[in-house]
Amino acid sequence: IFFTNTLFIYAQESNSDETSESDGCDIPAFSSDDNYNANDKASFENMIYECKPPPRDTWCSSVGYEPGTGIYWDVAWNEVGMVTGPCAEENEDNSADLIIEEDEESHHFFCGLEWGAVSNDCDAAQHCPSGSDDECELPGAVCFGGTTCDSA
Repeated sequence: IFFTNTLFIYAQESNSDETSESDGCDIPAFSSDDNYNANDKASFENMIYECKPPPRDTWCSSVGYEPGTGIYWDVAWNEVGMVTGPCAEENEDNSADLIIEEDEESHHFFCGLEWGAVSNDCDAAQHCPSGSDDECELPGAVCFGGTTCDSA
């Protein structure tokens, strides 16, 4: 019996540096009943998220990858803006809690080729506080959330 391992490397364009020009009122609220594809946008707790390009877009509709919640959301979604204006006023009380939660989670965003390798060598891992792969200097590296590393 002969086994081989194949590593697939995908190039991706990221719009994570772009912020939404909209006030967010036209961005639909995230729903676990909807099917999301690359570049689809959804809002959740006054933030606007965009589903990442392939192959990560396959997770945008999966349980555990809902935007802005849990430790794996950043694998599938980029945070691209904030809901403002009259739409934000409806959820004003929740937005302060969300910002604190994101700050704490961002301490555990680190670049690497594999989540386990990053978590096992925190001293060598590069911190990526926004959760964007664009912050990673190592070619092919991904910004992983929920690592055991802590920048605080």
